[in-house]
Amino acid sequence: MYTEKEIDRRTGIVTGAAQGIGKEVAFALAKKGTNLILADTHTKKLKQAVKEIRLINENTIGIRTNVRMEQDVKRTTEKGLEKFGKIDFLINCAGIAVMKELKETGTKEFEKVLDTNLKGIFLFCKYVVPVMEQNKFGVIVNIASGLGKKGMKGFSAYSASKFGVIGLTESLADELKDKGIKVLAMCPGGVNTEMYKTVFKNYNPANLIRPEYIAQQVTKICYESYLVKTGSSLELY
Repeated sequence: MYTEKEIDRRTGIVTGAAQGIGKEVAFALAKKGTNLILADTHTKKLKQAVKEIRLINENTIGIRTNVRMEQDVKRTTEKGLEKFGKIDFLINCAGIAVMKELKETGTKEFEKVLDTNLKGIFLFCKYVVPVMEQNKFGVIVNIASGLGKKGMKGFSAYSASKFGVIGLTESLADELKDKGIKVLAMCPGGVNTEMYKTVFKNYNPANLIRPEYIAQQVTKICYESYLVKTGSSLELY
């Protein structure tokens, strides 16, 4: 059984939590004492992330989740509620990228990028928002991209998904603005992650944003959400 103090802790879901930005966000939130539900498709990496984060905060669970699958998202939300009783934060970090010109991009590739980067956020919001509405509190941070504001050659699928994330964020923020729930998009430039390194072979780490920095900003938003305007898109370069 949890003590009253433990129940009063904030609880958050972090998607894409096995690596990259998601894992760093989980670490940062763990240091604040947040109960954590970590979601990712990479089972082995997810188990390792949970093991490492539990050294900081034992109130951490990992659930293998494919954000493209509605049943997975529903199950993860329900298991998180069963474990911790509420969800205060939803940090949507799960994402993939394909670097190809549009004419070379397969239909299934395009659909997979949109289903992961955009539909996944839609699904988690669909199941988490009613929980937040019931508690009259919530913070949702969707990781978009600088490419969600300005497209670039070779990133038609990725940019389309991230433009969509910003549109979804702004619309949902307007729906929830009077319900105690803030919804924001974060639009970083190049981030020093494995995904970035896979897409851009010739990169200079010195020119990239550290994922730890993004995690710090996300945590600040969660715990100081009264300082930020709902629906805004925060650019980080």
